[in-house]
Amino acid sequence: MTDLRSTLFVGNLSVFCTERDIQQIFEPFGHIVEIRMAKSEDENKHLSYGFVKFSNVASAQLAMHDLNGVILCGRPLKYD
Repeated sequence: MTDLRSTLFVGNLSVFCTERDIQQIFEPFGHIVEIRMAKSEDENKHLSYGFVKFSNVASAQLAMHDLNGVILCGRPLKYD
């Protein structure tokens, strides 16, 4: 069974932010299983949030603690 605490909701993403940008900033905290960025209905642009799933809870908690408010693509990251 997957522990949902290993998945972070990441808010306030720039529409110009890519999955690679997210991967680069989060990968120092642990193995990333999946990155999902919310997309508009026509899938032409990303919305301002996404999800980063780590292989364990400790990595997710460390990333959330250390990256909250860090600027990525011109906007501060926020977690809920």
